[in-house]
Amino acid sequence: MRMSVRMSVRMSDARRALRSGLLVLALTLPAVVSTDVFASSLAGASSPGAAHLSSAAPQPAVNPTWSIWLDNDQYALVPARAERWYTQGIGLRRVSAWRDQTHVVFSLTHQMYTPASTRTPDPQPLDRPYAGALFAGFQLLRADSVSRTDWGAEIGLIGPSAGAEGLQRTVHRVLGQPLPLGWRYELRDQPWLQLNAAQTWRIARAQDEADLLVRVGAELGHPRNAIDAGVAVRWGTVPEAVSWPGTALPMQHATRRWMAHGLLQMRAVASDALIDGSPLAGDSQVRRRTWVPQAGIGVSWALSPGLGVDAAILWRAREFEADASSALPALQRWGQIQLRGSFD
Repeated sequence: MRMSVRMSVRMSDARRALRSGLLVLALTLPAVVSTDVFASSLAGASSPGAAHLSSAAPQPAVNPTWSIWLDNDQYALVPARAERWYTQGIGLRRVSAWRDQTHVVFSLTHQMYTPASTRTPDPQPLDRPYAGALFAGFQLLRADSVSRTDWGAEIGLIGPSAGAEGLQRTVHRVLGQPLPLGWRYELRDQPWLQLNAAQTWRIARAQDEADLLVRVGAELGHPRNAIDAGVAVRWGTVPEAVSWPGTALPMQHATRRWMAHGLLQMRAVASDALIDGSPLAGDSQVRRRTWVPQAGIGVSWALSPGLGVDAAILWRAREFEADASSALPALQRWGQIQLRGSFD
């Protein structure tokens, strides 16, 4: 009897997560299709003097760049028993050329957050609450040899309907790891509606062997309102176009061989519903920190002209105040792997 109840609950959770994913896709795919059609029409449109240039060679088509990325604290050699806070992320991106140096990006992202102890079945009001998020993004980016500009919007949801509990439990079963016990205290269902903007400048360059980047960005909406600033150093075979490590990247803007980077960032957070929000049961007493520093190192390889891979390790300071008796660590570490490809 108990087994049948568990199976029924799992099937119900799976159906809810599937419906949520289909809803997010249904809301965003029409925009992606219409944007591609619009971009194609612009690319094929004649300029005012085109009638006198019929003998000119047509511009070559640029294939879209697809990328899949995975975040996990265990990629940074964090033991399974010590996973915490931002513990897993997975995403898919599609970058297509629009006009000149402007590109359109569509993305689909799933994120998972847990407290430091997932073996506790009781509420943990002094630690970060469980949370899952599923959202789609639409972005315009323009990059040249001097700067890069990003504008974007995201729509999705936070809460049980994002399916984080079922995903984490399934992964732990497959890997033979202890199952998390506290997802009943996950944040309630709520929308994810976010606007993002960022500007990156190249302020120094040593031919194509190294450069220095500065970035400022802002997030507005729900769940997060924040601004950030950072600096990054890249060395190796530096590409011509400016691009901040870890962001969407067309293959034609990527390194031709290999490149390493190091970065430092500081975020000022005015609100974050992923920390400030109310769990399904119990009370949260977590106090969000305003200033949150982050650092990272990474490397990119060009496996072929149409295929690349990126790997990075990131460190972030704890995003909330901790009770003196809780002995929570001051830092979190996780790894990121991204595979990029553009094919005929």
